[in-house]
Amino acid sequence: MGSTPTLPTNAEVSMKFFLFLMLLLGAAVLVYGASEPRIWGPFFYPLQYRQTIQTYARTNDLDSNLVAAVIYEESRFNAGQQSRAGAIGLMQLLPTTAESVSKSLGESDFSTGTLLDPDRNVRYGTAYLKYLLGKYNGDLDWALAAYNAGETNVDSWLAEKRGDIPFPETDSFVAEVKQSRKMYDTIYGNWYEGDGETSGGQR
Repeated sequence: MGSTPTLPTNAEVSMKFFLFLMLLLGAAVLVYGASEPRIWGPFFYPLQYRQTIQTYARTNDLDSNLVAAVIYEESRFNAGQQSRAGAIGLMQLLPTTAESVSKSLGESDFSTGTLLDPDRNVRYGTAYLKYLLGKYNGDLDWALAAYNAGETNVDSWLAEKRGDIPFPETDSFVAEVKQSRKMYDTIYGNWYEGDGETSGGQR
């Protein structure tokens, strides 16, 4: 003779219903979050050193999200980053380039070690980017290419009347900075406008 099946108690039914609702809610959050970069974006596109970026972007008439994108692609916001080529800090500047920028700013206390300071690094990096944009008539692609591959290479390409960037790494860098800038625009919007920043025009 078979045993009588045990019916679930009210408490067990309530718990199963609660778990079902939690699973449903979790799925809804995942679906919504996947389509809303402002929710998941900060985990993948951090934004550190905001005041420093805002200050020097404004000083050099640059878009703050462009500066953030360059920092993201160069160092992932690691102020101690050093490359095999000798580039240092948040915006990955070569000491020779940074020293030249420092002199143009009227400074006399430059040393390689100062590039590990986030404030100094971003000050020099944004001033250099402003210079490159001026040199290449506001063309962001060529300015970023020169930032990555050097002015000598870009000058040579332009002299040859090339319309492309022949170095795959540099071409990729330019595309990635522009894509990251769009992500910073999407995730953070005009976060920098609260203190009256000039909205520099490299679009």
